[in-house]
Amino acid sequence: MLKQLIQMVLFASVCSTISGCATAVVGSLTLSQLSTIATVTTMTVQGKGVGEVALDVATGKDCRVMEGIVRQSRSICEVPGSAATDGDFKGVLALLQGEQR
Repeated sequence: MLKQLIQMVLFASVCSTISGCATAVVGSLTLSQLSTIATVTTMTVQGKGVGEVALDVATGKDCRVMEGIVRQSRSICEVPGSAATDGDFKGVLALLQGEQR
């Protein structure tokens, strides 16, 4: 179910990017708006964007593009729970709950 949702969101993101215009999908929401909502939601909950979640599903690893670029001790995709992932931003919810290191 989660994989299908991710595929649907990725498809919508690609379509909105390629089309160059906004097409109404649900009520008055466009693909671009739905993509933005999905990205904000995943960023809040997991600290990563939709593309990074898709990389997680595809590779089976914990993928964070910005963390991999900014931090020398981390690759873009790492084994989940490894020492390299300890300093990752885990999302706003984790930050508010005091789980962020």
